[in-house]
Amino acid sequence: MKIYSIFYFLAWMWMQIHCQELVIGKELAIANDKRYQFVHYRPNYWCPQNLNECKCEGEYSFALLTCNNINNRTLEKFSRIYFPKIDFGKFSLTNSDVKILWRGLFGKLTFQYIYIKKVSLRIVETGIFNRMYDSMERCEITNCDVHTFPFSDLKFFKKLQVLRLTYNAIKNIPDSAFGNVRSLKKIYLDFNKINYIGSYAFKDLVNLESLDLRYNKLVVLNDYAFAIKSKNINLILDLSFNSISMIRNSSFNNQCPKKLYLNNNNLRILNRGTFKSIVEKMAQVNGGVIHVEDNRFTCDCSKAEWLVLLRNVEKRHIKGFRCKNNDKGLEDLTLSDMGCKSY
Repeated sequence: MKIYSIFYFLAWMWMQIHCQELVIGKELAIANDKRYQFVHYRPNYWCPQNLNECKCEGEYSFALLTCNNINNRTLEKFSRIYFPKIDFGKFSLTNSDVKILWRGLFGKLTFQYIYIKKVSLRIVETGIFNRMYDSMERCEITNCDVHTFPFSDLKFFKKLQVLRLTYNAIKNIPDSAFGNVRSLKKIYLDFNKINYIGSYAFKDLVNLESLDLRYNKLVVLNDYAFAIKSKNINLILDLSFNSISMIRNSSFNNQCPKKLYLNNNNLRILNRGTFKSIVEKMAQVNGGVIHVEDNRFTCDCSKAEWLVLLRNVEKRHIKGFRCKNNDKGLEDLTLSDMGCKSY
């Protein structure tokens, strides 16, 4: 019994000493943290104490840096103060008076996800995300007033999957704007003021699944605007609710999208040189639809004869076509309806 008593006593003493070491170690760690002004009352204290306008949340593996109702003076601190953690998961900026995001703003900080909404933002400078080319997977800047965005930087991103720039004031997309971002799957540019899309803007986006350009100011689709290197049968391309009245023959070069929305525009004709190859490709792969509802198609021999002569297996890939001059759909339209010569 004495032996067991001695054993239990020694075990109790070891526990007391070990626990005391843990307490001392924790106190030393906190004292060390105070040197760097960490905020200790927060669950995750990787925000500096002199950045009270923002807060750090989430798990250490995907830390969140959240700022709300701030101005440029707060953002200016980012590159000057010490952050105990620099590889964040998400940066969120909302409801703030910030008009420009300048190069060097984030200092050494990197993010996987940028989320900016309802900010008076107008300019996003070239190089602003240069430290995030290897980390950023998602970028959303919406409900702002952005008219200048560094499209030329996009070609450097290696993991970017989603780019959302909805509800801004962007007016044009430059030639070859997106470079070769193989990871990019979704692009949202709807509700802007885009009136020009440069040649080969999306040419090398081989894994693109969705390109949304609804509610813009497009009137003419430029040569090779949506040309791609090879057909992408998974792409949903939405150009609805613009003012498109002219489409160049090469605008959709090599395209065979899953869905092409051209509804609610000002089209009077579907050019044979533009659309016949698309319809033929769709028939070959037995998939794909072109939506053309709510346009102003004029049906005469010079404009619509080629459509009537399509095979039924090809016609079924064009949805919503209706002649304004005789109120007939493509499935009912005949050559005689248009006064064409009989064959």
